[in-house]
Amino acid sequence: MIRDKNKIERISSRLVSDRFLGAEAEMIVHDLENENTTEQECYNDEIIERGSSVVFNPDNIEEAHRQEFDNCEYCIEKKCSVKVFG
Repeated sequence: MIRDKNKIERISSRLVSDRFLGAEAEMIVHDLENENTTEQECYNDEIIERGSSVVFNPDNIEEAHRQEFDNCEYCIEKKCSVKVFG
């Protein structure tokens, strides 16, 4: 996980150069290219403001799952139950 709060900022309603945003407190990963903010399902601005956001390196869903983050039910269709062994 990368915990660089200076890097996590909004520009034109997207994070700079990152597609996947982790909500560390809930262990949920959000897809910022499919963000659902019409009814406040994805509350990514709040996650960033409270300082509990993480980005992944590499920036992909597989890395988020490897770190045991589950999918947001609003911006990523299916929940995963990926468990990494070893």
